[in-house]
Amino acid sequence: MPSERSSLRRIVDVVALGLCLVAVTLVVIQQTRSDSVENVVTQTELSLAQFHSILKVQATTNGVAVNGRGWPNTIEGHWFEDDPPRNHLLTGDRPWVELAPAEDADRDHPADPVAFDLDGHKAASFWYNPYRGVVRARVAPQINEDETLALYNRVNGVFLATLAPEGGLRSAEQEHDEAERLREISERVRQMAESTGAVVAPDTVVKVRRLEPEAEPELPPEPEALHQSEPDPVEVDPAPETTDEPNATPKPASEPQKRP
Repeated sequence: MPSERSSLRRIVDVVALGLCLVAVTLVVIQQTRSDSVENVVTQTELSLAQFHSILKVQATTNGVAVNGRGWPNTIEGHWFEDDPPRNHLLTGDRPWVELAPAEDADRDHPADPVAFDLDGHKAASFWYNPYRGVVRARVAPQINEDETLALYNRVNGVFLATLAPEGGLRSAEQEHDEAERLREISERVRQMAESTGAVVAPDTVVKVRRLEPEAEPELPPEPEALHQSEPDPVEVDPAPETTDEPNATPKPASEPQKRP
């Protein structure tokens, strides 16, 4: 009996040790995988940053064909010499960059951001919209849609709410509708502020007045002049009429009247 118990205990210890080794191995593998995924994501983020940096330089370089919005019509491999950007989330046996057609000019993201390889067709690693000057990296499908969306947003530095085709569409009509909505909100706020007296409505009539040089102000009379009485007028008799008679004597002039 003691020998059987000892053998059974030894078996239990071996099994427990084996389970511990398996658990430790799984933890190491998971940690290694997480580090590998993080490194792959970081490398792809750096590739996108390299794309956008080169595009800004080439947009101002002589000899590079640009469109009406000022961005290069295409992306050339020789711009990057011997180290072109790579999408480390996908396999390398696929097209490098896909150019967005004219009908997708208003898109900020590809209609197929997830690289589903069907019927032997492999989606390109990157998507470039020359009408907006943006480059996006496609991602491989993850365990569920939420994980795939999170990975796409993380790599491309965006905040999409859905991976549906309409999720990346930014049409001119949408921009116009949002601008109209903001103007309406601003107008309502202004009217409410005026009704509550918070602000005063401006006068709608604009008065224009021509500026003339101001005349020098007249100096007021001195105080003494204000109290000085003016003298009464002196009555002067008309001059006597002359006659042909030699002995005619002129009439004496009347004396001025005196004030009482």
